[in-house]
Amino acid sequence: MNKIPCSAPILTYNSGKTLGRCLDSLKDFEEIILLDGGSTDETLAIAKDYGAKVYPQIEGQTEGKQIEDFTAMRLRALSFTMKPWILHIDSDEYIQPELVPILRKITNQLNIDVKTVYNLPRFAVVDKRLVKHAFCYPDYYVRFYHKESGVSFRLGKLVHEQRLIPQDVKIRNLEYGICSEWPSYKGCIAKDNYYLSLVNKKFSNAQKKPAPARQLRAVIKNLFLPIKIFLVSVRLTLRFGTEESLPMRYVWRFMRYHFIIAWLRSKYFEF
Repeated sequence: MNKIPCSAPILTYNSGKTLGRCLDSLKDFEEIILLDGGSTDETLAIAKDYGAKVYPQIEGQTEGKQIEDFTAMRLRALSFTMKPWILHIDSDEYIQPELVPILRKITNQLNIDVKTVYNLPRFAVVDKRLVKHAFCYPDYYVRFYHKESGVSFRLGKLVHEQRLIPQDVKIRNLEYGICSEWPSYKGCIAKDNYYLSLVNKKFSNAQKKPAPARQLRAVIKNLFLPIKIFLVSVRLTLRFGTEESLPMRYVWRFMRYHFIIAWLRSKYFEF
């Protein structure tokens, strides 16, 4: 069977623990692009085994380095892709097998609608267990689209990249999507702390501060979000039980993140 005419650009840095499962789920795709930050573990060996094309995150890079501008790296990875369709996926994610025939059918249409892009649901895998119910569900992102759709990224977002969807583009939700393997709770906190350091860097380096009213709204929003997250999570746990719901220690992870964002924003509050 012919492979799906799609490129899957992936950002990697010492991603050996999860990369194999990710690439195995992409074996029906024509092109896998790895933009690597100088991995010293088995990442590059795994990439070679799966026939992935590997490029450096920074030209002339001689040592490993974590990403400091995720949007810039996404755009660089896209610049190496050669296929008409794009599937965005991270090295600690893998696609559900039920999704493969759906994407194949989309790309095999006689009259392909390049102005329709596809929202894929993301499901958390925590402690080797698929989380069926969480406060953040349904967790949809535009992950699959044709290059001619005009999808792009909002520049300046160092972390939590934001896709820009043209107004004439239709968004279609798919039933099956992507599973995201979370590290241990300690690993999640370390990951969050790194992202928060990038957010702090962005706030401190900003030449133009947002209007006071906008800053205040952002602070208040990030103070109230943890309350909403907690209440929704408690309701889901009581309804579906602890085996199917997001563990409360990981719920606290998100509450903590928003509390810190509120504090960081308040540090740079200007009237």
